[in-house]
Amino acid sequence: MVKTYFTGLCAPLARAHTQMYDGNQSKIKCCIASYKRRISLSLSLSLSLCVCVCVCVCVCVDANSGRIRAERTLGLRLPRCTSRPDRAWEEGGRYAAGAGRSRAAAPGCSSRGGGGGSGHCTGWTRRTARRPRLSSRPGPQPMAAWPPGGTWSTATCVKAPFLVDLKKPELKIPHTVNFYLRVEPGVMLGIWHTVPSCREEDAKGKDRCWYEAALRDGNPIVVYLHGSAQHRAASHRLKLVKVLSDGGFHVLSVDYRGFGDSMGKPTEEGLTTDAIRVYEWTKARSGITPVCLWGHSLGTGVATNAAKVLEEKGCPVDAIVLEAPFTNMWVASINYPLLKIYRNVPGFLRTFMDAMRKDKIVFPNDENVKFLSSPLLILHGEDDRTVPLEYGKKLYEIAHNAYRNKERVKMVIFPPGFQHNLLCKSPTLLITVRDFLSKQWS
Repeated sequence: MVKTYFTGLCAPLARAHTQMYDGNQSKIKCCIASYKRRISLSLSLSLSLCVCVCVCVCVCVDANSGRIRAERTLGLRLPRCTSRPDRAWEEGGRYAAGAGRSRAAAPGCSSRGGGGGSGHCTGWTRRTARRPRLSSRPGPQPMAAWPPGGTWSTATCVKAPFLVDLKKPELKIPHTVNFYLRVEPGVMLGIWHTVPSCREEDAKGKDRCWYEAALRDGNPIVVYLHGSAQHRAASHRLKLVKVLSDGGFHVLSVDYRGFGDSMGKPTEEGLTTDAIRVYEWTKARSGITPVCLWGHSLGTGVATNAAKVLEEKGCPVDAIVLEAPFTNMWVASINYPLLKIYRNVPGFLRTFMDAMRKDKIVFPNDENVKFLSSPLLILHGEDDRTVPLEYGKKLYEIAHNAYRNKERVKMVIFPPGFQHNLLCKSPTLLITVRDFLSKQWS
């Protein structure tokens, strides 16, 4: 059938070339074979394009359906679903809105149960010095303006994750629970809480109340702020969470607004507010257990923004880890590998910078570190091509010059082989982090 089809397409060409080449059969066969190859290639490309269009349509329909299901579950736009809100969200909303009393545990949970010191992993010394108390009334922050068609909406956000159910973290990583935190009206953050591996047996069959109480067990806590793509279930992030859990850390993996199944529109101010709320929520429930902000790539900008705001409030962060940091978003974006192709296009840089300026996207790590006093650990891979090592070195130099206590700033460079996302595979990562934090928290 295919042969007959090609013969029919090439018949007029065969007659024309018979007259052109005066019966030279070898030349005629070569020309016809060339036309067949061209037609075959055109048909293949057309078929591939049709398949891509169909896949995109299916993905968009699935994303829209998932979003509608999420809205119905959350009750943000359908009032009939809000008569019995989820207890975790209700608690988060009261906290973010500034309830009249400090809440050390979720409704119905005892602030002293479940997570007691019996599960404390050895090898950690806790700081006993008096800490500034966090306000129990953080108050909502206004959302920044979000112009349609901005750079965030076209490049960084995935509203509905595919092929993964973020409500069931146990399918991806053990001893983990999913919950949601309301940080502002209309903004819900999806969070995974992974307890240390040494508490795996204790965590079996437990609910969110137990996990929340476990934050007071003395094991250090990491609030993980991820990069600009995907969500909290990305494979390389799960690998890092497992490494930290095996090392005795609680890990709170946060999806900012607009990422994963979190609600809201992402802006720099909004992402910073998300990080601050999660940190304050964690500190209110951790007792004297230290809490560390860990940012990766884009998350380094979110971490330093949040740390600066908390420093200005008089509540400095217990520690900050910056993995693959940049100096500021403008410099990092201009030198991003995919954008280097267009740097010589007339007017591209001006248009791109105007878009970032309009959306108020800066993430000035190089300015933020000048105002910090928290212990700061910078981690960078030697072969990182997404955020080159020179940015990390420059940021370390700025921070080292700005800090009064030079021992509070450290940079560790990892050998080639881990690139941008895979420092978690380094056998020295956990030892490096543990040694630095133990020294700072002793």
